[in-house]
Amino acid sequence: MRSLALDADQRRHEAEVARVELSVGDSAVRISVRDDGIGGADPRQRVGPRELRDRVQAIGGRMEVTSPAGAGTSLVATVPLGAVPLGAVPLGAAPME
Repeated sequence: MRSLALDADQRRHEAEVARVELSVGDSAVRISVRDDGIGGADPRQRVGPRELRDRVQAIGGRMEVTSPAGAGTSLVATVPLGAVPLGAVPLGAAPME
C-alpha cells in the first residue's frame, strides 16, 4: 500500500513531500500517507485509490481518502491485526520495499 500511495503522489498530485506513519494498536494496524500536492483526487474515479480501498476492504479493513483541492491528499487505512499473516502479500499487491 505504501508503495502504491507514494507512487500516485509523485505522478498525479505534484507532491514534493509525503509523510508515512505506521502505528500498531491492540487490535489494528493504521497506516497514513499524507502529501503536500495539489489535492483534488476523487477516490471514486481514480483507479489507484479504488484498488487500494478494495485491497484494504478484502482483508477486513477500512480506508479513507481526503483530498481538498489545493491542500494535498491524505490516505488513512486501518487493518485488523491478524488479517494478513506476517510476510504475506494480498493477491495483486507488490511486496513492500
